[in-house]
Order: sequence, then C-alpha cells, then structure tokens
Amino acid sequence: MASLTRSVRVDGNQLKVADQSFAAHNTSFSELVRELVAYVARTGDVPSFSASADSSELPASLVEFERMVDELPATDVYATKSDDELVTDALMERYGYV
Repeated sequence: MASLTRSVRVDGNQLKVADQSFAAHNTSFSELVRELVAYVARTGDVPSFSASADSSELPASLVEFERMVDELPATDVYATKSDDELVTDALMERYGYV
C-alpha cells in the first residue's frame, strides 16, 4: 500500500502546547494523525471535538478516540525525536540528502 502525504496548517502556539501533550503520551503529531485516519477508515465514524474540557460532555466517539490514543504503544523513536527530525531521517533514508 502506498503512503500519501498531506500538509496541514495549524496554529503555532496550539501546536507547541499540543506537542507537550504528545510527548507526555509518548506519541507524535504524525502518529496521532495516522491513528485518527485508521480509526475513521475502520469505523466510518468521525470524532467530533468540543471546546469543553469536561470529558463527560464529549461525544462517545471522541472519548473512544482519546482512550485509543492513551493506549498507543510508546516507541523510542517517537519519544526522542521531533516530527522535523523524523522527516529529516526519512528524507535522508530515501534520497540521501535533505
């Protein structure tokens, strides 16, 4: 199966805060997006996100998604490298330069 790449624009300040949460969960932005795509492909359900921090008010699909993210296996690569470093490694592996 071929891999595809999509670019997204996100608020820089929000991403910095989110990156701290990703690190605390031993995952990365990329891994989270891959898991979200796999979840939607598997279930056909698109989690809806609420501005509320109270998980009792969140839709069941989002609560399930949060549980799934919490259960992602930690890997040494994601725990020690940023997304930029992983991209650099991939480019070096594929093309021999960045």
